[in-house]
Parts: sequence; structure tokens; C-alpha cells
Amino acid sequence: MADAHPEQRSAQLLAGEAAYRISRWSDAAEYLSHAGGPGDDQPELLFYLAVSLFESGAGAGVAAPPLRRALPNLQRSPYVDGYTKKILGQ
Repeated sequence: MADAHPEQRSAQLLAGEAAYRISRWSDAAEYLSHAGGPGDDQPELLFYLAVSLFESGAGAGVAAPPLRRALPNLQRSPYVDGYTKKILGQ
């Protein structure tokens, strides 16, 4: 669906979340970046984008902006804190 309809933001975000959940980092980063990426009202998807960018080799500098946008509204957990430390050094 997402490939057939790249203009449909919701399809891109759904495909990105699905790819993230099965650790297909490059696919997740690509889908989540389409159509402007997740909004600030979607902190989990912003976090998924940050992790996917980081794990696909884009580096902490590229992954940091979506993570910073996610953190104010993201429920913290050891998993989130682990990636925050890896990406932001905090």
C-alpha cells in the first residue's frame, strides 16, 4: 500500500512502524521520512525514526533531531533511555 501510494502519509507512517518493529532499519527510516515524517504529536514514531536512522548507519547527528523532538512527549523506559544515551550521549 505504501509503495503504491507514496502520497498517503498515513500509509507511509504505518509501513515505517511495521518495518521498525521487525528491525528493517533502512526501510523504516525511508517510510517514516516520507511525506514530511511524523509530527510532534507522534512521539513514538519520531523515536522510531531516530532509532531507525541511527541503526541504519546515518549516524547520531542525523538521528538526534527527531529524538529531541520526541523526548518531551515520550514515555521514558530503559529502552528509550538506552537509545537516548547512544544518540545524544545523555
